[in-house]
Amino acid sequence: MLVMDIKKKTNTTWKGTAYDPQRKISVSMELSVGEQSMTTSGCVFAGMLCHSTNWTRIK
Repeated sequence: MLVMDIKKKTNTTWKGTAYDPQRKISVSMELSVGEQSMTTSGCVFAGMLCHSTNWTRIK
């Protein structure tokens, strides 16, 4: 479970934070949505450890 606080940045981008209460970690995150795909990006430890995941829409 994540507690998320995200706000729309542009028509296709959202930015905010997610908190994982089980691990007690806050993540800065960004979501970018296209017509056929979505990318989620997040960083912890003041941006020292980051990861992105690409998602593809199922047809």
